[in-house]
Amino acid sequence: MRRRKDPIPPGAEVYWGDRAEFAVLGWMLTLPALILVGFVWSSSRSGTEDWIAVALVLLFTAGLWLIIAGLMRSYMLIEGEQVEIRIFSGKIIRFTLGEITGYRFGPLLRRPIIRQYMTLLLYRNGQKLPADFLQVPGSARLRELLRERGLQPQLLTSEERAGRFPLSRKLRIEGDALIRKGECIPLSEMEIRLEGALETIIFCRKNGERVLPRFLNDSIVNKDLLAIALERNGVAVGDALPRL
Repeated sequence: MRRRKDPIPPGAEVYWGDRAEFAVLGWMLTLPALILVGFVWSSSRSGTEDWIAVALVLLFTAGLWLIIAGLMRSYMLIEGEQVEIRIFSGKIIRFTLGEITGYRFGPLLRRPIIRQYMTLLLYRNGQKLPADFLQVPGSARLRELLRERGLQPQLLTSEERAGRFPLSRKLRIEGDALIRKGECIPLSEMEIRLEGALETIIFCRKNGERVLPRFLNDSIVNKDLLAIALERNGVAVGDALPRL
């Protein structure tokens, strides 16, 4: 495993996690736990239940520090075509840029127990690499290098390979059209807008009529494929939808 004091190979790029930033985060989480311990220690009425609560808080804080310590040791090293990544769990992942055959934006698990944030997934010969690449130091540089190669989304199902994919239970894309309740709307007539201080994503026609009754939230899947389909039909998506 590479360490911070190891020499960087000539011509290689190395990206480390920000130790100071993680340390500040750790102490922000630890101070409330220490205050709780001090309060219980100084209270003359502290009982068993209070100390059990303190023990649970301390265990939780220790677990957070283990995660932060792992993030501090994470890195990405790029040496020509070779990429070496240490993720927070300590696992080392090595691959070459030429081996990456596709990408997707989505949750780490196909059927998550709880809703997960969107992350960059990389595929090598159809197999997903076991890492959250948006959380790895240097991910912006890696995306830049893969973008230069014209990398395309990994198509995972026969429907996706045929140009059809769902967006939600009642909304899907077929070729260059959006299908909604039996209605076929050409994608070239669509527009993506960002509204409000939170830049809510609105999917509408060019005359302003909303296609969806609500904004494009986490219930919409395959946003990366939607971005490709819209841009293929002359609709600019900018940063509203995830792209490599």
